[in-house]
Amino acid sequence: MSDITIGVPVYNSAALMAGCLDCLAEQTYRGFTARVFDNASTDATAEIVTARATEDPRILLHRQPRNVGAGQNFLDALAAAETEFFLWRADYDLTAPDY
Repeated sequence: MSDITIGVPVYNSAALMAGCLDCLAEQTYRGFTARVFDNASTDATAEIVTARATEDPRILLHRQPRNVGAGQNFLDALAAAETEFFLWRADYDLTAPDY
């Protein structure tokens, strides 16, 4: 059971996605779900997240069927949270493992 939802709204983030997901997966606190909201990227973002999600069930991909704009993509990530606590995460956010 997750205590925290981490919302990761992205668009065309293939160059940064592996590093972002590695950083999340390496966190010492394990009770979170990372929901990546891909805003209809035209690069390999969705494929990278899908591959990682098969390895780590805490990572979930939500792919927008069309580009809904950054604001709506952020709101959709927040609305999908099923936990009391929520954290925004950008694709370029890299933190210490004990963040």
